[in-house]
Amino acid sequence: MARRTKWVRDTDTLRECSACHELKPFDGFYTYKTRPRWRPRRCIPCVNKQNADYLKICPSRSGILKPPRYIDTETTRQCSLCYEVKPRSEFCFLKDKGRLNRRCKFCERKIDKHYRQFEDYKEKARKRAMIRQKGPKVREYQLRVARQAKQDRITVIIKYGGKCACCPEDDLPFLCIDHINGGGSRERKSQSSHKYWRNLAANPISDRYQVLCHNCNMAKQFNGGICPHKSGLFRDNPAYA
Repeated sequence: MARRTKWVRDTDTLRECSACHELKPFDGFYTYKTRPRWRPRRCIPCVNKQNADYLKICPSRSGILKPPRYIDTETTRQCSLCYEVKPRSEFCFLKDKGRLNRRCKFCERKIDKHYRQFEDYKEKARKRAMIRQKGPKVREYQLRVARQAKQDRITVIIKYGGKCACCPEDDLPFLCIDHINGGGSRERKSQSSHKYWRNLAANPISDRYQVLCHNCNMAKQFNGGICPHKSGLFRDNPAYA
């Protein structure tokens, strides 16, 4: 079966099942009382088939009378699926929760084998394997890109004067690049942060940009595009004297 990373076949009236990959109407998927607008990715027949297969490997969930609750000891523990009392060495230790798993290793392998037949589970397994394999390299690349973006930001601010165009502020941590005619948010969202600063550092000086401190930049945004220092709001209003 072909590998899928996103569901591109969904439409306004049809939805693709992640198990059988058939386009079905929204009525063919279960709904939840707490979240009526959200629907699971698998269709109703696939969910029913999955539940039936799950009950075959987990007889404790198929209505069989549960045995009395067993009190775990220092050497033994009861499995939550097969209800067998086994040594604590037969249970995996969950590092993230800091305790032993409620299911024994044998039942855990059965459940894992059962879920491996579904395509979306295989896709998640591929992503987890890729993160384990490339995780350190990706983190190293992200740190290197962040350092370069920080250096490009300093270069751009110095190239455009290194001082606020509205007030005497010249400390680099308080300065930023302002779009004189607006549109800065739209431009930043069209590309990643490090590409934004890299392009500004590589391109020649443009009359679209200027250096402002964060205080003047925010005041300009809430004052109709004009900084209060230039509009005379503080100078002419006696309340700010």
